[in-house]
Amino acid sequence: QYIPNLPSEIRDSIHLPDYQAPRLPGTSFMQEIMAWTESVTNQRYEFSPADMLDSRFIEGL
Repeated sequence: QYIPNLPSEIRDSIHLPDYQAPRLPGTSFMQEIMAWTESVTNQRYEFSPADMLDSRFIEGL
C-alpha cells in the first residue's frame, strides 16, 4: 500500500493501516459501553446492544 504521487524520499516513512471490512461492534464491547454510560450518568437504561445497532448501513458491501 502506498499513496500515489507521493515523493519517493518520504514514501517509506508513511505506513498505512491494513483495511478492515465494515462490521458492527461486538455485543461484549457494547455492553462495556452501556455499563460505563450507566456508571457515569447514574441511570439504568432498559435496552440491549441489539436495540442500538442497525446493520443496514453495511449490508451488501
